[in-house]
Amino acid sequence: LEALAEEGVDVALVDVLHGFTSGVALITVDDVGENTIAVHPGANGRLGLTRESRALIERADIVLLQLEVPLATVIEAATIATGTVVLNAAPAMALPVELTEELDVLIVNEHERSVALESGGELAVPIVITTLGAAGATIMTPLGTSGVEAPEVEVVDATGAGDAFCGAFAEALDRGEDTVDAVAWATRAGALATTGMGARTAMPTRSDMGRRTKKAQ
Repeated sequence: LEALAEEGVDVALVDVLHGFTSGVALITVDDVGENTIAVHPGANGRLGLTRESRALIERADIVLLQLEVPLATVIEAATIATGTVVLNAAPAMALPVELTEELDVLIVNEHERSVALESGGELAVPIVITTLGAAGATIMTPLGTSGVEAPEVEVVDATGAGDAFCGAFAEALDRGEDTVDAVAWATRAGALATTGMGARTAMPTRSDMGRRTKKAQ
């Protein structure tokens, strides 16, 4: 918690669940920086919404969700949110309609997208962003599909790239950027996150966003 607080993250609603371990991800990285992750959810698997967290979600402008906590909690959060709801559908799973109908933006990689669509048909989500690693990302809206290129970097470890992408995307939306510009910013953050080992340790700061690339985009 101290590390988060030092970065300016409000940790007032972070609670300690006694009798359970913290969630743990066991990560292997191959010679080209691609990773395989096995997750033991620990306390993450017990996450529910409190009165305080519900109130925070209800008044938030941007609500960013992912699937490493109970699906029922994710659905509840998406349902009570009044702002823009963004879901990173990771780990991959088929998404129930009761969740997709509450989403404004879905972020997936290619594997997660194929699994999310297993239930049949296109998801009824206004914006679907697919991350493509070194190839950048695509944005699908009712008006069509567009692409965003990724900056060229020296890849060391892809762990945490998706987290960096999603966090940077939500932050850019909160600053008032449009979807394309927010995806471009997020793609840059995701690329930079691959230039160091680990997830938290390689996560780029705002000052990093103009550094560590071979070419500017």
